[in-house]
Amino acid sequence: LGLVTAYVTAAQLATTAAVPAALTAAEQQLRAFAEGNQALGPANLKRMVLPTERAVRSTLFALKVMNALPFTDLELGAVARKLARASAYDLPAVPDAAAR
Repeated sequence: LGLVTAYVTAAQLATTAAVPAALTAAEQQLRAFAEGNQALGPANLKRMVLPTERAVRSTLFALKVMNALPFTDLELGAVARKLARASAYDLPAVPDAAAR
């Protein structure tokens, strides 16, 4: 999210005369992308930061078991698709500085 924001902001600054206008344009361009990524945060945090040692051990065991199952790709596919959709962003072309 940070790298995409930096790239889009730099592209706007390179192509827009006034800094406030460039920042406003970058914010408008990125708003939906940022909100989509931020919406994934709470659920991912709950899955990644486990509250107890027992939860950590249980999760590690479940991951080992899942690794041996034939349908793992189907189960993990839904999560992977959600993350891929959230992180997909077409970066704008930035004009060559030498051409300006």
